[in-house]
Amino acid sequence: MRIKASVYSTIAYVEDHLSSPLFLEKIAEELNYSKFYLLSEFSRSMRVTLYDYIKRRRLSKASKELLVSDKKIIDIAVAAGYQSQQSFHKAFLSFYKTTPKRFRLSKQEFFIQSSFLDYGQLLNDPAPLFHCRLAIKSDIVGILHFMKQVRGGFPYWNEACFSSELERAVTNQSVTIVTCKNACAAVLLYNRKTRHIDGFAALPIFWDYFLEKQMLEQLIQRENLQGKKITTTTFRSKDKLDIGFRLRLKRLGFTPQETLREFGYPTEKMLLTIHN
Repeated sequence: MRIKASVYSTIAYVEDHLSSPLFLEKIAEELNYSKFYLLSEFSRSMRVTLYDYIKRRRLSKASKELLVSDKKIIDIAVAAGYQSQQSFHKAFLSFYKTTPKRFRLSKQEFFIQSSFLDYGQLLNDPAPLFHCRLAIKSDIVGILHFMKQVRGGFPYWNEACFSSELERAVTNQSVTIVTCKNACAAVLLYNRKTRHIDGFAALPIFWDYFLEKQMLEQLIQRENLQGKKITTTTFRSKDKLDIGFRLRLKRLGFTPQETLREFGYPTEKMLLTIHN
């Protein structure tokens, strides 16, 4: 799937102006595209609206500032493109289910969402070739980079904890990945003891290729899971951080079981019964 030049240019423009006011009319004018065309192509390619992408990137970078600096919250809010501390507070609470002040006090490290520009070599490939396989140690850096994109600055996703967990899982041959041009396009991290999938996602730009299904089928065959049940956790229904991950799990056959709170963030446990 090739990301159109209009979308790639839009991402680049947004990344260069995250700290400035961003208006659709201005972006379209600067890039010489119709604003309606720009909105349509961006949403179709990125699975998220342009407005939502800008909001996520700003909040993610602002969250990092809350943790690594002693700047006043109002200064961080303004630098993130918000006109007031109140509007920043409202947006932060809506996405992360906590306030900027409480988040700063928690000192909770997390993955800051990376820019899609980091996937330039994949964005412009008209016919990507995928390879589904077990991960090896040399894949760990790529997997961590992948998680920074798909988790989108998820506040409970602790980088240090996940890194150590990932290394153990790779050593135990329980991480399945899909690669494209040596970059990680999808990941499935499985815990044999609990039969729980601790990480399961594909880059949204590749959702049309159903990479999650490929990984799941390979896992079932490799681990002899026919007739058994496995679980995973995901966003709760209507969570604004979710751009479609929960729905994709349901389409694979996972069903909601119980609501949870992991590291202070509301999630939901999903169950898959694997038939013989």
